[in-house]
Amino acid sequence: MISMNNCFGITDKGICRTNNQDSFAIEEKDGCLLGVVCDGIGGGRAGDVASAMACDIMTEQFRQFFDPAQDWQQWLLDTVNLVNISVYQKGLEDDECAGMGTTLVGFIADDEKTVVINVGDSRCYHLTGGQMIQVSEDHTLVNELVKSQGFDYDFACSLVGRNVISRAIGVNEVVVGDCFELDKYQYLLLCSDGLHGYVEEKNISDCLYDPGMSLDEKGQKLVEMANEAGGWDNITAVILRGDEDGE
Repeated sequence: MISMNNCFGITDKGICRTNNQDSFAIEEKDGCLLGVVCDGIGGGRAGDVASAMACDIMTEQFRQFFDPAQDWQQWLLDTVNLVNISVYQKGLEDDECAGMGTTLVGFIADDEKTVVINVGDSRCYHLTGGQMIQVSEDHTLVNELVKSQGFDYDFACSLVGRNVISRAIGVNEVVVGDCFELDKYQYLLLCSDGLHGYVEEKNISDCLYDPGMSLDEKGQKLVEMANEAGGWDNITAVILRGDEDGE
């Protein structure tokens, strides 16, 4: 059964940052669960406001307007569009928030299916049968160069930098999220690049599959590993436990 008891979220500012621009949300309604992770961008220009706004609006829209009988993918696309417009307008109206934006990765899940949406480079991973697979696709200049030009990842990073985002919430008046539908899995992980950018996927996978740790302990361990790797960025993770057999 999908419930709040099957889901855990955690965020940490890391070692090197003075504030936390990441946000996350978990909400339950009518047998469905919403999970969201946002990583604010814009440095001192209110990235924390953008990420918090995005999570708050997603949660409020889910509480008030989500109906399990409707098209989940369309609901997510429409709601992310509303989030984008709201963050964009806030940036126009408030000088302290000018230029702010945020990544967003989220899911809606029940016992039968899961639909994922992402904008930016916060990621969703699907874990089943000992494997860890990235579901979302990074919206970064590096990834675009790798896809369009066939460049090696490290070479592409040397040209444009690893973290230059090509799509984000609130930066432009219109944004389109990518949606993915999943069936069964043992774990689903949403995380900001403060985790996936510094901790090897094998170590993340080993942590999530560890039968000796509770869901809370797994989340705390992920943060600990990111901080041990330098804690260079804010760290956020939402873990959803699905079918233990992934079947």
